[in-house]
Amino acid sequence: MMWAQMVKHLFASSPRSAAPVACALHSGVASTPPPPLKVAVDLSFGSLMLPVERRSIAKQLNRCYGHNNKAGLPLDLHFTALNEARLQYPESLPQALDVWKHCTRVGAPAADHWQSDEIVWLSPDADEPLLEIDPASVYVIGGFVDRTIKPGVTKRLAQSSSARCQRLPLREFASRSDVHPVLSILAVVQILEAMHSGSSWQDAMTTYVPGRFVKRREREEQKREERRRELEVQQRQSEEPHESSTRAAGTGSEVI
Repeated sequence: MMWAQMVKHLFASSPRSAAPVACALHSGVASTPPPPLKVAVDLSFGSLMLPVERRSIAKQLNRCYGHNNKAGLPLDLHFTALNEARLQYPESLPQALDVWKHCTRVGAPAADHWQSDEIVWLSPDADEPLLEIDPASVYVIGGFVDRTIKPGVTKRLAQSSSARCQRLPLREFASRSDVHPVLSILAVVQILEAMHSGSSWQDAMTTYVPGRFVKRREREEQKREERRRELEVQQRQSEEPHESSTRAAGTGSEVI
């Protein structure tokens, strides 16, 4: 087949593929997107939450799925430990979960579904920051609501299964190094999706770490500064009577 006929055949074979083929012919190298990053929300923690908190989980899962669906480069999103959640805590699951097309539903917990050397548990209690995304790893998020703080749960689970445990590098890249480290499931998914799509850690966190977290630290800092000034004023006031009495005593001795 002549080159001109080959090009014509390639363009005519599929209207959708016209632009990518033209790009490949122009550059000589076809652009291959990276493999989708595996991210799992593990729902093994229903017993640690109140019913209202479990209902909040369902809402967050809805938002995670919606955000990922709209992403230019979606995550390979998994929901794990569904057998236990369906049996004991159905209120933690979105009603439409079973008809969602762009996710993977897993009955077993993440720790049972993947090998321990494949898993990276994400925990704010971890010592090691996640600085580079590894496409060969599965990043597992504990299914807690953001207002339910369970110190050390996911870290201990990682240790007991010999899996890795890392934290998002908030100290290193957030607008404040002391920003509140416990993020919502949605915020973690959004940050990972942004990184997968080519963002920097700094830009991802600027976009998706809630502004209220930064403002909370600013208010705390302001209150500490106000308290420090109050203490300084109190200390000066307590010293003034002592200085006055010392001066008065000195004057009296001179008169005598």
